[in-house]
Amino acid sequence: MNRCALIVLSLLLSSWSVRLWGAPPPLPKAVTSFGAAVCDRSVYVYGGHMGTAHAYSTETVSGALWRMSLTKQDAWEVLPGDVPVQSPGIVAWQDKLILVGGMQPQNAPGAEQKLMSLDHVAMFDPKTKAWTKLPALPEPRSSHALAVMGDELYAVGGWPLKVGTPKPAPDAPKTKKWHNTMVVLDLTKPETGWKTLPQPWTRRALAAVVFGGKLWCIGGMTEDNELSSAVDIYDPKTQQWSSAPPVGEKDRAMGFGCAACVVGGNLYVSPEGGKVYRIGTDAKAWTECGKLVKSRYFHQLIPLNDTHLMAIGGTSGGKPMDDVEIVTVEH
Repeated sequence: MNRCALIVLSLLLSSWSVRLWGAPPPLPKAVTSFGAAVCDRSVYVYGGHMGTAHAYSTETVSGALWRMSLTKQDAWEVLPGDVPVQSPGIVAWQDKLILVGGMQPQNAPGAEQKLMSLDHVAMFDPKTKAWTKLPALPEPRSSHALAVMGDELYAVGGWPLKVGTPKPAPDAPKTKKWHNTMVVLDLTKPETGWKTLPQPWTRRALAAVVFGGKLWCIGGMTEDNELSSAVDIYDPKTQQWSSAPPVGEKDRAMGFGCAACVVGGNLYVSPEGGKVYRIGTDAKAWTECGKLVKSRYFHQLIPLNDTHLMAIGGTSGGKPMDDVEIVTVEH
C-alpha cells in the first residue's frame, strides 16, 4: 500500500470516519447568525439572517433546518423547519436537537424595523422529523449562547428585544436591560421549568461551550457596545464564576461573533479575522493553532477530529456566506 493510500485509510478510521478531503458542499442559502449542532454523525444548521448587515425584515430571516452527513459530506438535506429566527441557540442532547429563543423581525421589507426576541423553545426528533414544544424561556432572549452540561441546558447572555417598547426620554438615566442572569432547564424533567441563576456580566453575540466540566462563555459585545475578548467560566459544582485569559484581544472584532468548539482535550475559538486559537483545561494561555482561508464571524465551528474543524457560513464584508470550510489545527 502506498503512502497516499495509508493517509486516506488513517483518516477514514479516525473519529468515526468523517470525510476530510475535498471541499464540503456550500449551504443551500447564504446565512449568518444561525444555530448549528452535531447529532448522530450529522451536522444540523437552523435559521439565520439571509440579508445584508443590519437590514432586517420578515423576508431576511430563515426558519429552515438543513442536515449534512459528516461521513459523506455530499449534500445538504432539507428537513421540516420551525419558527423563522436569527441568532437562535441550537444544541444536541441525546439523539435530539433543541432550539431556544432568537430574534424575529416583525416588519415587512422596507418598513420601519421592529425586532423581537423570542421565548420559544422546541425539540426536534431526527427519526420522526417532528418538532415538539418545550417550556418557554422565563423571558425572551436572543443573541445568546447555549450549552448542554449532562442533562442540563444552559442559556447565557443575550438581550430581550421587545416590539413597541417606548423610547426613553432624552434626559432619562441609562438603565441596564441586557440579561444579567442565565437560565437552566433539566431536560430529564422539563415540566419543572427553567431555573434562573446569577450571571455576573452582560454580553451578547458570544459563544458558549462545556469544557472540563465547566461552562465557558467567550467573547461578545458589552452593554456599552464595546467588543469583548473576555472569557468567563461557571463551575456547576461550586456555583462560582472565574475568568480565563482573554481571547483574540488583538483581532479586529476581538471575540464579537466568535465561534467555538471542543475536541481532543482542547477548546478552539474562531474570531473574525480567520485565526483559530486553542486552550487546554489548565486555562493558562491561548495558542494560535490554525487559520481559515475565508475570514468570517457570526459563523459556527464544528469538530471533525483532533486536528480538523469545520467552519460553516457566517458573514464577511457585510454579506452572509454559504461557504463551508475544513481547517487544519495544531493539536
